[in-house]
Amino acid sequence: MLEDKLKELTTRDIYPFHMPGHKRNPAFAFAPSPVALDVTETPDTDDLHHPTGVLAETMALAAGLAGSRQAWLTVGGSTAGLLAGIAACTHRGDTVLVARNCHRSVAHALALCGVRPVWLVPEWNAALGVYGRLSVETVTATLREHPDAKLLILTSPTYEGVVSDIAAMADAVHAVGATLLVDEAHGAHFGFSPLFPRSAVTLGADVVVQSLHKTLPSPTQTGVVHRCSDRVDAEQLAYQLAVYQTSSPSYLLLCGADRCLRLLTARRETLFAAYERRLTAFRERVKPWLCPIDGDAGKLLIPCENGDALSARLRQEFRIETEMSGQHHVLAMTSVADTDEGFDRLANALERLRPTASAKALPPPPPPPQAMWPCEAADKPYERVSLTEAIGRVAAREVYAYPPGIPLLLAGETLTDALAAHLLALQAEGVELHGLTDNKIAVVT
Repeated sequence: MLEDKLKELTTRDIYPFHMPGHKRNPAFAFAPSPVALDVTETPDTDDLHHPTGVLAETMALAAGLAGSRQAWLTVGGSTAGLLAGIAACTHRGDTVLVARNCHRSVAHALALCGVRPVWLVPEWNAALGVYGRLSVETVTATLREHPDAKLLILTSPTYEGVVSDIAAMADAVHAVGATLLVDEAHGAHFGFSPLFPRSAVTLGADVVVQSLHKTLPSPTQTGVVHRCSDRVDAEQLAYQLAVYQTSSPSYLLLCGADRCLRLLTARRETLFAAYERRLTAFRERVKPWLCPIDGDAGKLLIPCENGDALSARLRQEFRIETEMSGQHHVLAMTSVADTDEGFDRLANALERLRPTASAKALPPPPPPPQAMWPCEAADKPYERVSLTEAIGRVAAREVYAYPPGIPLLLAGETLTDALAAHLLALQAEGVELHGLTDNKIAVVT
């Protein structure tokens, strides 16, 4: 049973360089007895969807820490925040600019909201096989081609920690009367130390969605949605959050988020000073085996010949579990809850293994032709066929590599020869593709 598996994990001395950000560190525990704190809405515990008491205080703390005009907690992670944020910023039929490295929840929102996506492709890091920053030039050129665009959705930082120029994006978008929504799921710790970039909240974004649990000491599924300008209606955003979240939120999760925010309010300078010291010393020690990233120093990107092989050796030989393995890299995540012992264990492992990468990952083909809007394709009858049989047909569901959940093919797009070959090549290299059933893809009939 699951409980047995979780208990077993606590006895195996495996250090977590992955989410959630509390790293199972007892110093950041928030609930001695989960059952005792698992309650429902009462006059004392407030209501997530109509906060007037203690949860209203927590949300005010979140807004104050980040510098936003208003903040809402989520217990559906950034997924719920992105669904609600996009719904609050658009109307059916709107044209929306979207960075192609968006999370799959963004793709779901496009279909649910009935909007027309125009895709923007970020730079490609061939050495690692990951997307880089989205250029301002790409955004401005696309805005000239689509002056009716109502919203720009981009991911910054990316899963690997790459940051785009949010201030310049905001200026470009606002100049044409559009709004900017930033998926900052991996950047909830931004702005708390000079070692990290500033948050999009302070750089001109209109809505910013953060996952507390990814990089801060908060339980999985906890997040925050920030309203940063009057371009977004507060009542509409609150309404959409109620639509896309459960009406029975877990008070265990809310308690963890509340404790995290209060901890940061009281001790962020001390916590982040210690984190900065550990992280800086670690990065200097293992500099030859880390890829420099223009963005989040807390993400450790380790180039290697084979990501799965390196992550397996780290797990088996050094009792280290990393966040994910790509074709030619391994990603380790850090937070204020990491310990000197944990950093020392990973440094010793890298000094022993001395990983290097020489192969280059081919970029995905350009976005496939869009035969119909995602909402249209999602409503059509469909059948499942093999990838080769699906060439030239319209996808009814998205296909993505997970993690990090970036769609390679979206509903409404036509599968091309080039993309089919790319998907088959990924499978041959052991990459897990989600969206296939019995290795078959859903296509519109």
